[in-house]
Amino acid sequence: MTLVFDKGCNSPENLSEIDKSDFFFIGTLSTYHHPKLCVVPLSDYKEVDYEGKPLYAYRTTMELYGKDRAVVVTFNLRTYRKKIHWMSRTILRTKRKLQELRRTLKSVDKRTTVQSVDRKVQEILSESHIAPVFDVKVSSYYGKYRMSIRTAPLVIKEYRARFGKNIIFTDHLDWSNEDIILAYRDRHKIETSFRWTKDPFLVRWTPMYHWTDSKIRVHGLSCVMALLFLSLLHKKMKEAKVSMSLDRAMESLRSIRLAYCYYPRKAQPVRKICRLSSTEKEILTALNLEIPEVR
Repeated sequence: MTLVFDKGCNSPENLSEIDKSDFFFIGTLSTYHHPKLCVVPLSDYKEVDYEGKPLYAYRTTMELYGKDRAVVVTFNLRTYRKKIHWMSRTILRTKRKLQELRRTLKSVDKRTTVQSVDRKVQEILSESHIAPVFDVKVSSYYGKYRMSIRTAPLVIKEYRARFGKNIIFTDHLDWSNEDIILAYRDRHKIETSFRWTKDPFLVRWTPMYHWTDSKIRVHGLSCVMALLFLSLLHKKMKEAKVSMSLDRAMESLRSIRLAYCYYPRKAQPVRKICRLSSTEKEILTALNLEIPEVR
């Protein structure tokens, strides 16, 4: 059995326990903590087959947490371009905010201090999520404030070196790059299930509204059953080649209505289904359910 986890679970204690057990593992390393792996030339990368998508990988062996591990650095060109575009826009947007703040310094009152301006600068930089890129200095001379705004080219270069890259490490030294990448990327199935449990219109684990252990256990069982039914729905739709998100499918199923019609001289009502849309029929067909005729 192979445990797949993210970098938040990395610790000497956790890895030591796994090494003592019969389990294998696949995890990730932070690109911030391993800059040397990020600056390996792309010419040393090899193209790998990953679900028909362009992906490149560089492989090496490193001593990590006391043992030799296989390390695979992946590079996604599409993600890299998106990150570069995002960074360029973020730098321009942050510069505009800083320049606007600098213009307001020409007409400040006596309550303004260098510390208060610095706080505003830090608020703007924290919103950008790339604060190290900027070098902003605020000074005061006889009540007049000055602000210098610069960017750090070396820091930008470090960011660019990390963009589009992911560092995977494992104790499966005999596995190929493709096997390691596919096994790690399969974790998205678990992450999808966690997202479903947080969706108020799907599983809805919280709010619970229960306090006793027995009722909490029943609530947990109900959520697991709902998660199981959603997984079966997703599987059936995939097998039937129905290209539709689970949210849209559930919304369509919720819109199906059943009517009870009461007629004169009849003691029992007649149950009829309302007219179905093409999407609703497609989902019911994927579930192998009989579509009733609408009269």
